[in-house]
Amino acid sequence: MIIGAHCHAGKGDLMTVPWNTDAPLSAYLRRARATGIDKTIVMPAFHTDNWHANREVARMVARTPRD
Repeated sequence: MIIGAHCHAGKGDLMTVPWNTDAPLSAYLRRARATGIDKTIVMPAFHTDNWHANREVARMVARTPRD
């Protein structure tokens, strides 16, 4: 089993590069499956409101089908 240990997901508001400000989980999961990653540790994109960012990631993960 391969575990990806670092994946930012969601919308951030601190950085201006695309991978930190708009990181849809679906895009990452497509790449992860293609490379053989089975599970991933997901954390929010860089955001000034940690509660909001963590809540967004929790909703994204809850909507994601699991194998």
